Amino acid sequence: MFLDDKLYASVKAYSGTETEDVQKLFATLIQTCEDHWRPFVYPEMPKKGMKTHWDRAFNSWDNFARRLKKDGDEISVMWADLFEKHSYKKAFFEDDTFSKLYKECS
Repeated sequence: MFLDDKLYASVKAYSGTETEDVQKLFATLIQTCEDHWRPFVYPEMPKKGMKTHWDRAFNSWDNFARRLKKDGDEISVMWADLFEKHSYKKAFFEDDTFSKLYKECS
């Protein structure tokens, strides 16, 4: 299953109603992205390869948010707006270590 499909399925299966539930969902989505690229990124690999895996994760997040928006129903559009504003890329760059590594790869 592709990363964007996993993210989409997680949101579609979501049934929480509380703020804490939304925070848990977001944390789960972030972890899903990290679990997706971590097996392929290792310290000895070329930096360009690391950046490629991270960029794919960022693109998958964007694709998943667009897919939610295309669904067109009120709830999916709300989720899409939220996940466009709070993207995996934004969360990734809030981590100083990941941000530094990514910049070294550019």
